Amino acid sequence: MLSVSRSFSLLLLLLLCLLQQNSARIFERCELAALLQQRYGLPAAQVATLVCIAQHASDLNTAAFGGGSGPGGGSHGIFQISDVYWCSPPGQGGGCGLSCARLRDDDIADDVLCVRKIYAEHQRISGDGFNAWQAYSAYCRQDAASYVAGCGNSNALQVAASYQQPQQQQPL
Repeated sequence: MLSVSRSFSLLLLLLLCLLQQNSARIFERCELAALLQQRYGLPAAQVATLVCIAQHASDLNTAAFGGGSGPGGGSHGIFQISDVYWCSPPGQGGGCGLSCARLRDDDIADDVLCVRKIYAEHQRISGDGFNAWQAYSAYCRQDAASYVAGCGNSNALQVAASYQQPQQQQPL
């Protein structure tokens, strides 16, 4: 029989897991595209690429966690941002100046700010800011437009859907 304190600890752990699940969100691709463009002002062609990256990296799930069983080496949130360089703890990364847990909640405002920093750094390093994401070269470099095809009445998203390759020159 478990002690009372151990039972309480297990109950508390279960409650915390349930609370974290409640603060997560799974987006629809068009919903994410509209949010990225309208609320965060990202260019339509880059929105298409980010929706593609989010689809393949996290299945559009803000609570996604990938990789890394020990401290560091994991990826967090809808855009799967690495804790080695960009968030902390558990990793040493703090490039975005935020907790990795904040990347796994339903508020993507801080995720988008971090994406902008990552994009700018990789744009500086490689000339293509999306190279930071593995999903980009595997799935999104050639045909990100299909990820916003049919998304609402936004003329800009419809134009983005006609592109075969996103424009990389504009900063996020």
